[in-house]
Amino acid sequence: MDPKRVIKLILNHLKDALSSSEAIELEEWKSGHEKRSELISDISDEQKLSKELSEFSKVDAEKSWDQLLSRLDVKSHSSSIFMMRFVRVAAIFIMLLSVAGAIYLFIPQNNKVLVSDAISVEPGAYNAVLSIEGEDEILLNDTSTAELKRDNKLLASVKHGKLNYASDGKISSTKMLLIVPEKAEFQLDLSDGTKVWMNAGSMLSFHHPFDANKREVYVEGEVYFEVKPDKTKPFIVDVAGKNAIEVLGTSFNVKAYPEDHVHEAVLVEGSVVWKTAIGRERIMEPQQRLTWNSNTSDVEIENVDSNIYTAWIDGQFVFESTRLEDIMKPVSRWYGVNIEYDAEDIKNMPFSVDVKRYEDLQTILKMLEATQKIKFELKDTELLISRK
Repeated sequence: MDPKRVIKLILNHLKDALSSSEAIELEEWKSGHEKRSELISDISDEQKLSKELSEFSKVDAEKSWDQLLSRLDVKSHSSSIFMMRFVRVAAIFIMLLSVAGAIYLFIPQNNKVLVSDAISVEPGAYNAVLSIEGEDEILLNDTSTAELKRDNKLLASVKHGKLNYASDGKISSTKMLLIVPEKAEFQLDLSDGTKVWMNAGSMLSFHHPFDANKREVYVEGEVYFEVKPDKTKPFIVDVAGKNAIEVLGTSFNVKAYPEDHVHEAVLVEGSVVWKTAIGRERIMEPQQRLTWNSNTSDVEIENVDSNIYTAWIDGQFVFESTRLEDIMKPVSRWYGVNIEYDAEDIKNMPFSVDVKRYEDLQTILKMLEATQKIKFELKDTELLISRK
């Protein structure tokens, strides 16, 4: 039940103003855990409340009360002065619980998080490895600086991890390979001005300069593109050697990890054509997700909210009613942990998540454990998931 709804029901209970339907709602909520019934009993005891509130003497109670009344539309001219004072104490207490996280209200208190607070798994960092034909590998990060040459000619320079391409017309086309390992991410511009974001465990291969009549790149992993429009040169993405995406100028996300049998594209804006190796073509429209199944060669398109699939470039993990396995795969790559499941059916359990991906791993694990459906055991980089 929504936390705001619970608080409203409790306030109405304290004022003896519960309707019959609200009383049923409150009873159903209380029956979810014995601690909830204890809470209702505790906040009905004015003396006990006063004792609890003494610990929060620094709180501006009058201001807090006025703000709460405004939000809940409670009339300040109640006929019962005693009841108004009683509700005031209870409301402030509930507000204080809310400030503390409202854990006592909405999550059973016997929920012991099995992931030790002493264990810290940091998120990925900003780095990648760039290699050029016939040249050594170069580590790219926020501080790296270098010059990239081929046959004694400058191809590009690197300053603070950013690629700056040489524009000498005499430069021969050279293949570049950019690898973003697990626990990493990277952002770059291609020589045509196309912007690229690369997620953990991804690879991008491209030429500088591009061919005269097309711009072609090869992708494995998860990559987001904002393609620079150029009607004379279509932009073509070779998706893990299995399919191709052709565009002129648009924004889209591609996810095609070699170990996954389903590859996908999510179109944010513009228009793209998905081409399979056997000659099938599908045109995508904005806010659509196309999936290709390597086992069956089936291609499916559905309407989606593209923000969910591109949230990672803005530093968020966002999933809505998503299979646990599909949540934990990107989490595994981003935090560099290996996932094991105690039972196969756990993989299909649906969850919704919206959390910053720069938090410690425990933030996500505790959020999932709070559902009382699963638990985690983390040892070094091995994460075991079992049913609660």
